[in-house]
Amino acid sequence: MNVSESEQKLFNFISEFIKSQRFQDKIKEIRKNLEIPKNGYLLPKNHEVFLVDFLLITVHKYLPEFKVDKIKPLNLAIKGLVSEIPIADSSINNFFTLYTLFNKEFYELFYGGLDITGLCKVEDIYDFIAEYQFIAPPEEAIEIIKKHFEAYPIVIKLNPSISQNALISFIKKHWTKIQFHLSQYKNGQTKLGKLKKKNSKIAERDEFIYQNRDKNGKEIRGLVQEKFGVNLPYEYIPKIISREKNKRQKA
Repeated sequence: MNVSESEQKLFNFISEFIKSQRFQDKIKEIRKNLEIPKNGYLLPKNHEVFLVDFLLITVHKYLPEFKVDKIKPLNLAIKGLVSEIPIADSSINNFFTLYTLFNKEFYELFYGGLDITGLCKVEDIYDFIAEYQFIAPPEEAIEIIKKHFEAYPIVIKLNPSISQNALISFIKKHWTKIQFHLSQYKNGQTKLGKLKKKNSKIAERDEFIYQNRDKNGKEIRGLVQEKFGVNLPYEYIPKIISREKNKRQKA
């Protein structure tokens, strides 16, 4: 599925967040506390259905090893984990729950609805309010809604009669005003929206080099040549390892 720049920037942020040492340490701790295997459970054979139908409360249907009494502690752990993601959405919670359980990044979870989670979001406000009225007690729903509006503080109200051209024209005309409102809420610390997607082959190569960092330069060079068909100069290898390490520490 093609994604917009808005969605890709969120995916880039999540990908870098997962690689960070801080995140990996937290995942190890959660798995240890909940007696989840160090590298996660094996995926169920029918995991495609599992993904479409995913709800934490029904996870034991597909994964009998994960006991019902672990659902609440896992839910609380995930809430703490995603508090560092500056976008509030149930698909993000599900994404990190599945990563915790299976050690795999299921980006397809973000394609489940009518729109994709990203820096922008199309939403029917009446559906949004109704959803949280039914799934949570009032005090919890208020906190969820508050977090949602912290992630998306600026609203463009659309009348049902609006056309695509009229909307584009409106945004262009009022972009200075929109920028001003956005600047009131921007967090200078977060990298969300700033991360650019590296060429996927280069990203895969650099990740491979980092995962084999315990080997010597000659071994790594040979493995890279074998896997990617690239003759890397020896001096590039420590630079790539250092860059990848710094990325994980800063994420």
